[in-house]
Amino acid sequence: MATRTSHIVAFNLIHDLRLRVARQIARLPMGFFNDMRSGKAKQTVISEPERLELLVAHAMPEGTSALFTWFIVTGWLFYVDWRMTLAAVLFAPVSFILMGLAMKVSMRETEAYQRASNMLSGAVVADLSGMAAGE
Repeated sequence: MATRTSHIVAFNLIHDLRLRVARQIARLPMGFFNDMRSGKAKQTVISEPERLELLVAHAMPEGTSALFTWFIVTGWLFYVDWRMTLAAVLFAPVSFILMGLAMKVSMRETEAYQRASNMLSGAVVADLSGMAAGE
């Protein structure tokens, strides 16, 4: 039920965000788009709002669940053996630091992928536009 609700909330947020972006784009002068490649426009309207879905529908509920589970397991572990709990709690920050480093690397790779995807989308649209004009 929580997963379903988080997805409904996420998709409603994406819908609202896309409507706002479309309204803003409609207000811009046509010359604004002369220097913007179509891949960048696609990213702004389609891809960027999709990232919100990952945060709202997945990261927030799963992160909350993971944190709650960590506290429950830590409490249980403390009940079983306080020394083991101390060791686990001391090593938890190390794992968070390693996860953070891995996420930084992943973000760099994702940004490179986005740039390449934007260039590809722009090139495909330009080629297809040229094909239609040439017919």
